Amino acid sequence: GEVIQLAKGMGFAPLDYGCLRAARDIEAIPLRLLPGWRFAIKVMFGLMLFMSLYVLFQGPLYNYITKGDTLYIQHFPGQGMNRVLAMVALTLLALVYLPGVIAAFRQLTYGTKYQRFPTWLDTWMKSRKQLGLLALLIASLHACFSACLMSPEYYYHMYELGPVIGGKQFYGKMFWRGEFLVFTGGLTLALMCALGVVSLPSVLNGLNWREFVFIQSKLGFFCLLAGTAHCIFYGSTGFTKYYLYIWYTPPPFLLVMVLPCLVILLKVLIVSPCLYPRLMRIRKGWESKPKASPKYKNIPATPV
Repeated sequence: GEVIQLAKGMGFAPLDYGCLRAARDIEAIPLRLLPGWRFAIKVMFGLMLFMSLYVLFQGPLYNYITKGDTLYIQHFPGQGMNRVLAMVALTLLALVYLPGVIAAFRQLTYGTKYQRFPTWLDTWMKSRKQLGLLALLIASLHACFSACLMSPEYYYHMYELGPVIGGKQFYGKMFWRGEFLVFTGGLTLALMCALGVVSLPSVLNGLNWREFVFIQSKLGFFCLLAGTAHCIFYGSTGFTKYYLYIWYTPPPFLLVMVLPCLVILLKVLIVSPCLYPRLMRIRKGWESKPKASPKYKNIPATPV
């Protein structure tokens, strides 16, 4: 107690970590390696592994098993990994906004904002910044890969057919789908860069609360919409092609759209007129079932 009072008198904010036995653990705190990034990094590598195996199964392995064709395996480090990067980036972006939606529905269910979140949801919400920055990193890699691979040889379904000269098929300009694919991809990357810049402490300290909420909530949700539209334009010609559903599994572009579309649908439900006013009242402190004070819980009301 005397040490704490002395520290307060010197202008410090002391924290009591227990007895002297905890000194070893306290000394190790500055030496920890990325303690706030562990959850996000595990999620990123888990998604990367799952998406890589799925894309490998959908294309190269299937063609090798059924046709003995090794051409898809040779192009997997470029074209295949570019698909993986796109899938991981969009999924990470959806995971940034999904915990906020879950928290909103939890508050609506309990009718209060004072109900403590579960440990898993609390950890998830605290890792949203790290998930968003990792999504920006993966999206930047995807943009670099796409800039190198963007040609009719890789994305023939995005280009108009040109004349056949000397037995070789030539291509013209992009279809409107290809134009929108490039536009939505560039827009998504630009918005993600803006969100990443805002997360810097030097920029964040210059924003008020309303500006911060607008950028991270409204602009971030628009970024998710643009990313989902980018994926839709990419797979717009393959939704009804039955040969893409290999061994009764959906194609990668269809699989990756499930989570972002679910987040968008839940977000639309939250901002609907029947739920949004109630949610705003709860977040301002209103409770649907206020708890009675334990001291006067069993005392009958006495008229005055």
